[in-house]
Amino acid sequence: MATANLKTLTSKQYDDAKNKALQRIQNRIGEKPTRAQFKREYGRIWNTLDILAIIIFIAALAISSVHILAYAGQQANSSFVHSAVGVLGIQLADTSYGVIHQIGFILLAESAMLLFFVLARTSKGYDRYLSGLLAVAAVAFVFTANIASGLNPFLSILAPGFTVGIGFRLEKLIAISLHRTRELDTRYRDALAVWELASQDPEQHPDFQAVFKRELWDAIARKNRIEDAPAVFKHQAVAAEMKRDTWAFEESNTATTANASNGHGEHQDFLSAMPVITPPPATVNGHTNDNGAGSHA
Repeated sequence: MATANLKTLTSKQYDDAKNKALQRIQNRIGEKPTRAQFKREYGRIWNTLDILAIIIFIAALAISSVHILAYAGQQANSSFVHSAVGVLGIQLADTSYGVIHQIGFILLAESAMLLFFVLARTSKGYDRYLSGLLAVAAVAFVFTANIASGLNPFLSILAPGFTVGIGFRLEKLIAISLHRTRELDTRYRDALAVWELASQDPEQHPDFQAVFKRELWDAIARKNRIEDAPAVFKHQAVAAEMKRDTWAFEESNTATTANASNGHGEHQDFLSAMPVITPPPATVNGHTNDNGAGSHA
């Protein structure tokens, strides 16, 4: 059977198929998605060796921090003499000045190193290079403070070497955790965007066209008593039915194009296609007058 021989659906049958498709989409949309629905059961990102690494990191961090405190205190003592001269307004005592520098440099050491290494791994573009540069600066400060401690060179670099080395492992674990969180956020935002769009207009749901076409084919098959047909035939039959939603726009576009090309458009083509009706010649006293003026004896 050719698609031209199919019985077309009535407007009610077409609308019923569309309403069924909309209802199926509404059922598929369901309730508003929540973030908890997109959580996955991942395996642990750390293992038993990481526990031992944390123990070593804490020990090395304690030694490195003591050296950083001493180094920061020495530098604060040297700078306090110059900064206290000619100062007006608020002026810190030497103890407060030293304590602030020591606490500040402690926080700017291994913590800054971890932070910027994580940012360098997870960022893109110039942010990645800038974070990497700041991480290297933090590492250089840690080694400088420890080398200035007065220990022999090997011992002075041993503690910061452990903190930096184990810090790379911690940085990797933190980056993996952030990646999983971002992955969850991406899936949740995508699902939420689809839900919001479909709730406002179900026809914009990604599955609407496929569901609508299946409902249309079911209606066509029932009306024409078709049990089954090839996929190509189904597509052609459904496309012919769906033209009722687009023909008005297609006609408008055609008319616009025609008007732009010849100034008259479809009206000219329609009128030119009509048959020309010529009125019969007039008769006077039973005689035909070809010029319509009649004859005079």
